[in-house]
Amino acid sequence: MKQFRPPLHEPSFPYVDPQKIFGRPPPEPTRPNLFNNPIRYMRWAAITNPAPFWSVVIGVSAVPISVALLLYRHYTGWEDHTPVPRTWPIPHRKREPLNDGGIYDDPK
Repeated sequence: MKQFRPPLHEPSFPYVDPQKIFGRPPPEPTRPNLFNNPIRYMRWAAITNPAPFWSVVIGVSAVPISVALLLYRHYTGWEDHTPVPRTWPIPHRKREPLNDGGIYDDPK
């Protein structure tokens, strides 16, 4: 048989049952509607589901930040890199055929 163990300390204030005050049980917290009250919904989502909320916030903010950085680079005078060549560079000289076949080493 377990013995009764008194609490280590008494609470600083007495517990009041909400049903005694309001005459009914307290209402269950409901999820706010995104379109009717977006600020309240974002607050609720940040508290109840922080990982998906902040991943969406970071993902949505990535587009304006990248555009702002691109505009800032052009404003401060940064030059774009030289484009990567997409074709084989043809030398500025007379083309010499290889052996007797008449086939050139570089593409035309």
